[in-house]
Amino acid sequence: MVYRGAVLNQLLIRQNCLLTYLNSNLEGYYKLSGGTAIPNGANLTGYKTPGNYYCPNNTVAASLTGSPTQKAFTLKIELSTGNSYPCQTIRDFTTGKIYFRTFNIDTNTWSEWGNSIQNSDLKVTLKNGARLEMYSDVDTSYIDSFSGGTRRHRLVWSDGGLTLYKYSGSTNIKIWSSY
Repeated sequence: MVYRGAVLNQLLIRQNCLLTYLNSNLEGYYKLSGGTAIPNGANLTGYKTPGNYYCPNNTVAASLTGSPTQKAFTLKIELSTGNSYPCQTIRDFTTGKIYFRTFNIDTNTWSEWGNSIQNSDLKVTLKNGARLEMYSDVDTSYIDSFSGGTRRHRLVWSDGGLTLYKYSGSTNIKIWSSY
């Protein structure tokens, strides 16, 4: 009986050690604040260690290489497959825009920076009473352009691709298609 108790005690000690180790390693991984300051002149291509980083101001941001923005930002690095392929995610303080890229350990290269699209990226200027109407359902979406109350064009997108129509009276004429 003493032998089983000693084995059970050893298992509990190992379990507690493992939990302590896991908690100490995860403690700073998903913090919502804080992080390590990125110094003036740093190159972001070398930042592959998971964690939170920040660029404190626009002056430092303008001095960096490998950055998609010259404005102050936060940088979170995660391993996109759980244990490899570092992924950098930057949130620009000024615009709120999010940039991201992944390091390919097989080719030893970073992907191009991708970024989120914001309303300010989608600028539409309408003049002389022109207007746009948008429609979307599960299968198809389209945008109609109107001038003086008359439908002029329709851009349709679906699983099949894009099609642009020009309206002449009540007839639509296909003028371009991606398929």
